[in-house]
Amino acid sequence: MNFVSLRDLSMWKTKSLTVCIAVGSCVSVGVVGATVGAGVGLFQGLFGLMIDSLVSVRLATANGDLVEASKSTNSDLFWGIRGAGANFGIITSATYKLHKAVNEAQVFTADAIWPASMVPAYFDVLETFEGTMPPELSIVSFIVWDAASNTVISTFVYSGAESQARQILAPFFDLSPPAVRASTVPYSQVPATIVFGSLAQTVVPGNIHDIFGVNVRKFSSKAFIAAFDKFDAFYKAHPAGRPSVAVFETFSDKAMTAVLDDETAYPWRDALGNFMLQMSWMEPGDPVEDAVNDFAREVRQDLAAESGYPDLSVYVSYAHGDETVEQVYGKDKLPRLVGLKKRWDPNNVFAYNHALPTEYPY
Repeated sequence: MNFVSLRDLSMWKTKSLTVCIAVGSCVSVGVVGATVGAGVGLFQGLFGLMIDSLVSVRLATANGDLVEASKSTNSDLFWGIRGAGANFGIITSATYKLHKAVNEAQVFTADAIWPASMVPAYFDVLETFEGTMPPELSIVSFIVWDAASNTVISTFVYSGAESQARQILAPFFDLSPPAVRASTVPYSQVPATIVFGSLAQTVVPGNIHDIFGVNVRKFSSKAFIAAFDKFDAFYKAHPAGRPSVAVFETFSDKAMTAVLDDETAYPWRDALGNFMLQMSWMEPGDPVEDAVNDFAREVRQDLAAESGYPDLSVYVSYAHGDETVEQVYGKDKLPRLVGLKKRWDPNNVFAYNHALPTEYPY
């Protein structure tokens, strides 16, 4: 079995891509930054969550100690780090398991634009992929405002041959979207290629990003279309809020659910989608801020009501901050997590990112 530490990663990237590391959906947060929440991503159907590839960490604790955590050393702490990692210390180094590259690390990607008139048909097809998405495939749908109207951009990522991808995605392509860009690129070039090469524009330093998240374990075309229609009304009523984007990440759960639920602190292994409302506007203090927050909470609640969960559930890295700890960390995981918090950070030094309590129930 192959492993890589972060200090070796830059050297590893120059080598032939016969192996690869599980990565998240956004390169700007870095490897460890994505891992501490769990690390959902475009390749989780094949490789699982990033925490499933994590072998060990070195952690600076609240009292200044430098400790190792793995399945054999401080195993309870290692359990908690994999799902609530921002709560226990500063990770100074991490070692990951590497995976054999699929299709010689060549990935088929396709982006398509769906005007408003085609959006219901697009989401109807997407709904049919619930529970049937092959592990090689990920689909991400973006609700955006283009130059004059509301539209959807979809990104398809398939770790396999283009011919196989086109056969699987035929129900989408048969709708004949007006703009499609497809290519096969190396694994390492996927982030720079998808969404028509525009992904970096969504994470410009200094821009306002007001995030609201919701997990789903069922695909509801009705809910997706309703969200699209509400974004259309919002964009038209609040032009200052038009940089806002809804991101519906829908991934295969095959490798993720192959790991037992109690193996890690992450509580949402049954999620088929991790959705994010990335609300944005140009000027701090703009009056649109109040409208943005009210609107995002409304859409989040609408999606949660059709999510297949009994209550709102949120991937911690997409949480806004107004959720309950149960909605972020899961009520079944909380007693053990709170015990770890009380042991490793009783004074709540690491409270910046959705802090765990030190007592539960309150």
